[in-house]
Amino acid sequence: RRRFPRARVLVCGHSHRLVLDRDALPWVLNPGAAGRTRTGGGPTCLVLSADERDWRVEVHRFSPAPGPRMPA
Repeated sequence: RRRFPRARVLVCGHSHRLVLDRDALPWVLNPGAAGRTRTGGGPTCLVLSADERDWRVEVHRFSPAPGPRMPA
């Protein structure tokens, strides 16, 4: 936030952990993880909608994918 004080939102990644910090500007968002591993409860993504007056973030969390099946 100190590095980009004029930004409205900072989007980061790589940690694979969902972050939705809107307590101060700029917001800090991390969409989380999309794959089966490191999702901490299932894959997630964020949808940021912005217009001239309003900015909104929707969180989408999906059910974890089943693991690989073991042969019988």
